[in-house]
Amino acid sequence: MVHNSEILGALVDIVRGPESTLEDVEIAGRGISAEARFSRTLIADKWTVYDDPVPVLMERNLAFSDHLIERGEIGDSLAELWRRRCAGEIDAAAFTATLEDLVRRLEEQPEEAFAAAQNAPEKQRAADAAGEQRAAVAAGEQQAAVAAGKERAAVAAGKERAAYVEAQLAADAARERRAPEVAEG
Repeated sequence: MVHNSEILGALVDIVRGPESTLEDVEIAGRGISAEARFSRTLIADKWTVYDDPVPVLMERNLAFSDHLIERGEIGDSLAELWRRRCAGEIDAAAFTATLEDLVRRLEEQPEEAFAAAQNAPEKQRAADAAGEQRAAVAAGEQQAAVAAGKERAAVAAGKERAAYVEAQLAADAARERRAPEVAEG
């Protein structure tokens, strides 16, 4: 799948342009990498089949659409920035600072886009996990503690067991003390 990207085109122009400094080339290279990550993530998401409820799917699509709109704005800003640099309307320092800001936004975006899009299903998965954990606790506190890797819970269960055994011993001792009284009476 070939991805035609205004962002990629603008970044390649910056890398190839004689007006670019080495720092500009480095920053543009980071932008190219960010665009590649986004494209790869976009393709993977496109081929993923989700079995989430319709409201969750709608929320995911809306969040993702917002990020695509922002991405379009970044592409427009990159193209305009490069046009201004080539026309001599912006100096090298201001160009580099603005390019850095735009590329930083690109680098953040794949994670933000899909984290926001995945947020609702993650909440549902967390709720499901909490329900499973409650079921495991109901099935047996010590077994759930070991399964979950909670050493403190296992220690607490051991203390409870020790307290139970101690209470049983005390009850047995009390019965033994009462046993002679019952025999005498």
